[in-house]
Amino acid sequence: MKKALLFSIILLTGCAQTLVGREGPVTVILDTPETVQRHCKERLGEAGLGKYWRGCITIYSDQVGKSFEIWCTFNDAQCLAHEIRHAIEGPFH
Repeated sequence: MKKALLFSIILLTGCAQTLVGREGPVTVILDTPETVQRHCKERLGEAGLGKYWRGCITIYSDQVGKSFEIWCTFNDAQCLAHEIRHAIEGPFH
């Protein structure tokens, strides 16, 4: 299921302004580099590199469980894989 969602998102990245995909607790937003950088900087401040954001993940916790919002730029499968890995494994370097 995860592979199918990832594959679908990668195929669609070249033909829309902003793409939003949601499957269970995971929401993936693909947008322009400028929009992603602005969003990630607003959400995370100076955490991480802070100078150039390829993408970021925001993790929300509530009584039901965790949900994930993943932001990456169009046509950046490496970013998407990296951020999905954060959702699955938690923090890593």
